[in-house]
Order: sequence, then C-alpha cells, then structure tokens
Amino acid sequence: MRPGWRNIGLMVLAATLCFSGCMLLDRPSQRVQDLTKTATQGHVESAYELGLAYEKGRGVGQNLRKAEQWYRKAAEKGHVEAQNNLGGLYQDGIGVGQNYAESLQWYRLAADQGHPGAIRNLGYLYDNGLGVAQDKSRAATLYRQAAEKGDRGAMIDLGMLYVQGQGVPRDPVQAYMWLDLAQSRSPESLDVQTQWRIQGTLEQLAAGMRKEQVQQAQTLSRRWMAAHPVDPSR
Repeated sequence: MRPGWRNIGLMVLAATLCFSGCMLLDRPSQRVQDLTKTATQGHVESAYELGLAYEKGRGVGQNLRKAEQWYRKAAEKGHVEAQNNLGGLYQDGIGVGQNYAESLQWYRLAADQGHPGAIRNLGYLYDNGLGVAQDKSRAATLYRQAAEKGDRGAMIDLGMLYVQGQGVPRDPVQAYMWLDLAQSRSPESLDVQTQWRIQGTLEQLAAGMRKEQVQQAQTLSRRWMAAHPVDPSR
C-alpha cells in the first residue's frame, strides 16, 4: 500500500473510532438505562431518580421536559421529593412553561407530607403573591414550620420578615435568633453572598439592640440548636 493511502486509511479508522466513542458518550449510562426500564414498569423511586438524572444531566444529557415527565409520574403516586422538585420546575419555568398554579399544587402536596423544603417553597409563593394572593402572615407561618424542621433557607426568610415587620410584628430578638441559627448551622455550606447578607443584617440588628437583647437572642439560638442537632446524614 502506498504511504499516502496508508495515511488516509489511518485517518478513516481514527475518525470511525472517534465517532463511535462520541456516540458512546452520548448514550445514557447503564444506570439510566436500568432506571428507565424499572420506571417504565411503574417503579416510583426509579421514576423519581430518572427525573433527577434528566434534570441534573447525570448519566444522560440534560432534558428538563423529560425530567418533568418522570417527576410527574412519581409525584402522582405520592413521591414527596418528586412533588417538591416538580413544583420547582414549574416555579422556575426553565425547560417547561412557568406555571405558578401548578407549582403551588405540587408544593402543597409535598408540604402536606411534611417536606421542609416544600413548606418553605410554599411560603415563598405566599410571600411574593405567585399563583396565590400575597399573604405575608401565611408566609411567616409556613417559614416558621419549615425553620422548625431545620430548613436553613426558611430560617433566613423568617428572620428577614421579623427584621422588616412583615407578616409578623417587628422583633429584633426573633430576627437575630433565626439569622444567627441560619449562619451557625453548617456555615461552610453557605455561599459567600448569603454569608455576607446574614452577617451584615446581624451587625445592623445588634447596632440597634441593647446588649441584653443580643444575649437573649444568642441564648435562644443556642437552646434551639441543642434541641435540634444537625443530622449528619443530610
């Protein structure tokens, strides 16, 4: 074989191998294939896991429409995480049409099962009047329920309502307590912007509080943490 033809043959072979490799990379992982099989057979947890895989692009190309479809299959059978995640897709409106009424429906179902994140998310809709009439008082109640279950985002939201006096009476002690709690629980997992926001608000609160009020808030925070230790498995 002439050198020129040999080089062309090697180039064709390399292109073929590259194409095959690229095709393999584009195929769903074995886990996703297995999940698809069991989810299609009606396995609820598999449907949820498959929705999560499509939402995050884990082992398969990201596809939010397919994520919505699989989350819905699991959510309709009562899967609480699927209900909350489905509510999130409709709230954000990324990959699916934004629909606050749908979001509200699924958050409510998950909240009724005691899901802290869904309770907080439901509070957010009431707080901002999304898909429902704005109701700061209802939002505060929901944030408190989620915060008592350890949801840090709800602690921040509740604390800010106490700072602003919206939905609850303005109360710097309660505001400081909840924001201090949010800052103290696994602080390494807080993004920098949120850390600055909390710290700045705490400093502003402290500047307008008596020393004994700050001490009272810190005592309440420590007592709450002692009664609600962080679950290391979460």
